[in-house]
Amino acid sequence: MGQRKDGSELAIEVSLSRQFIDGRQIGTAVIRDVSDRRAEEKLRHLIANEVAHRLRNTMAIANSIVSLTARTASSTGELKTSLLSRFNAISRTNESLIRRSWIEASFRELLESELAPYRNDTDRMVLDGPDVVIDPGIAVALALVFHELGTNASKYGSLSTPTGQLEVRWRTELMESRVLEVLWRETGGPIVATPTRRGFGSELISNSLRGHGGRAELSYLAAGLNCTLSVPLA
Repeated sequence: MGQRKDGSELAIEVSLSRQFIDGRQIGTAVIRDVSDRRAEEKLRHLIANEVAHRLRNTMAIANSIVSLTARTASSTGELKTSLLSRFNAISRTNESLIRRSWIEASFRELLESELAPYRNDTDRMVLDGPDVVIDPGIAVALALVFHELGTNASKYGSLSTPTGQLEVRWRTELMESRVLEVLWRETGGPIVATPTRRGFGSELISNSLRGHGGRAELSYLAAGLNCTLSVPLA
């Protein structure tokens, strides 16, 4: 390591050579500043470690999904459909993360990606909130939550009828740390009743964010399902 005039460190590489001139051996030293190359190597190493870490987490989530979905599926066809749709939700988020080198994710991009299958020319969705950057691990968990909410809304909720409406509004709050607060609100769909038993989708929505210090609460109002999410931001 060397030192610049301003006191900052720099990485150097020294190469030595020798040659004989008029019978005398003369040595030559070439000193190169390789700080940029070393910094790029360090960044590639950090990104590779981050990708490996995230892939391990993703595989753990996938294993959990397979196990829990198998318990609640009533047929092989239902099991296949449920697994493929949930894995597609993870895949879409991972593609977005890859474009950002697994460093961060856009909350709006993630939300729009999960709701894209339910949007049409007469769009009945309102998505309102600031551009928020979220951690990759939380992004995968949120993708699964929104996938379950969207699937439920299209089958039984506000997106299952022509008159239904969906609002998703979010904001950031400064508490002990920065927190992302999200409200999912359905209206205009079939009358909602509290389910007699909790299926895998409800369990996933309620539990997915806990490992990241977040929470999700479902409210089965007669006018439509409400879900409030709270996620800490790095």
